[in-house]
Amino acid sequence: MKTKKRILILLAGMLILTLFAAGCGSSKKHKGPPDGDYSSRGYLLILDRGHYKIRDYEEGSYTIDGDKITFSIENWPAADNDCSQTVFTYQWSFDAEANLLSFKAVDDTCSSRVDGFTLGRWEYNKISI
Repeated sequence: MKTKKRILILLAGMLILTLFAAGCGSSKKHKGPPDGDYSSRGYLLILDRGHYKIRDYEEGSYTIDGDKITFSIENWPAADNDCSQTVFTYQWSFDAEANLLSFKAVDDTCSSRVDGFTLGRWEYNKISI
């Protein structure tokens, strides 16, 4: 009888440890939204392995840290007065079922850029080549 009780306690302990380990392992690092072309309200955003381009407007690099994406402008035409910030951060989320990318401003002083990124969801079109 004591042996059965010990085995049950051991199995219960193993189950708890397994569930705990599975919960700890679920904090997987976000890789970022899929590379490709995204369109929203007449804009085209291309994400390609750490580089981005907004059609005929600006281009640069981006990094992912969890659910945050930080863009660094490397080439852009004249900027608006409130758009002199060249590094800006957004929270991102990607709905894989609907193929939609959404942004929420975290650190960006450019109101027109914030509107462009956040007022609509970005439809994922295809892999950019």
